[in-house]
Amino acid sequence: MTNSAHLVQSVRRPLAAVYRVAAAHPEHIRGIESFERANQVLAVAEMHLTLMLISAVRLTVGSALVVETVSRAITMAFKMLPRIGVDEASSSVFGGHLDLGAAAGLMVAPVRKLRLLFWRAAERVFLMARRSHASTIAALSWPVAGQRVL
Repeated sequence: MTNSAHLVQSVRRPLAAVYRVAAAHPEHIRGIESFERANQVLAVAEMHLTLMLISAVRLTVGSALVVETVSRAITMAFKMLPRIGVDEASSSVFGGHLDLGAAAGLMVAPVRKLRLLFWRAAERVFLMARRSHASTIAALSWPVAGQRVL
C-alpha cells in the first residue's frame, strides 16, 4: 500500500465510525451541531472579551476571530508535540500583525491555556456526576427476573 493510500485509509476509518453513529442516532445530529456552533461562537466571544481586557487598543470581533482561528490551527498543527512556548510565540507574532501588540498577543496564550484547563476540569466533574447518577439509578432499579431481592 502506498503512502497516499495509507493516508486515505487512516482518514476514512474515523469518518466511517462517525457516519455509523450518525446513521444509528440521527435524532442527536441537530443537538450536536448546535453545541458545536455555540462552542465556536462562545470561543470567539471569549477571545474578544479577553482582548478587550488585556489590550489598550479597541479591536473588532474579526480580530478576535483571527486570533482564535490561529490559536486553534497552532493547537492542531502541534498536537503531537509539547507546545511549550509555541502558543506564546504564535500569539505574539499574530498580535503584532493585528496591531494588538506583541505583549498583549503574548498574554492570549496563557489565558487560553487557563480556559482549557477550566473546561477540562468542568468536563471531569460532569462525567463523574453522570457516572455517580447512573450508578445510583442502577442501584435503585427494579430487580431482573431471577435476581434475589434483599
